[in-house]
Amino acid sequence: MDLSGGVLNYQGISVLNWVETSSCNGKYVSHHVICIPACLACTSNKMHMKDQEVCPFKCIDMNFGEGIEFDYSKTTKLVLDAYEMTDVGKI
Repeated sequence: MDLSGGVLNYQGISVLNWVETSSCNGKYVSHHVICIPACLACTSNKMHMKDQEVCPFKCIDMNFGEGIEFDYSKTTKLVLDAYEMTDVGKI
């Protein structure tokens, strides 16, 4: 994990789960303090699907790395609705 710049990815979470399990002297651990990577990945996929409904975006490659491109009309409406600004300026 140190080689990745302190990033806690699924592999790092697996290591933490392994440490937690090994500290229980070989006994089966049914509930971890941190979710297992499979559970996190499943939840992440569900959130991504919902995100695409609410505020569509796509990942794009750029000269300096990966970027995110939003559907600007839907994103702008979402922000205005969130801050209750849809009626501002109307007479």
